[in-house]
Amino acid sequence: MRDGKREGPWISYRADSSLWSRSTYVHGLEEGATEVFHPEGTPYYTGQYQGGVPIGEWVFFDPTGSEVKRVRYDSTGAVVE
Repeated sequence: MRDGKREGPWISYRADSSLWSRSTYVHGLEEGATEVFHPEGTPYYTGQYQGGVPIGEWVFFDPTGSEVKRVRYDSTGAVVE
């Protein structure tokens, strides 16, 4: 934390100590790659942030690890696909 805001790499865990998410913060906003995981440990989704806004292609998975969908965001965070 810096000045009450998240800063740098953050890893979050569930109450049972399993990995929940990994991301990086700059001035309290998510920046760069982010990964969120199902309780089973498989990826739930992966994507990129720029200034706290989702950008580019995000990929979503079911608990077995199979891809469910892809969503593309423009530079404002609006869905384009």
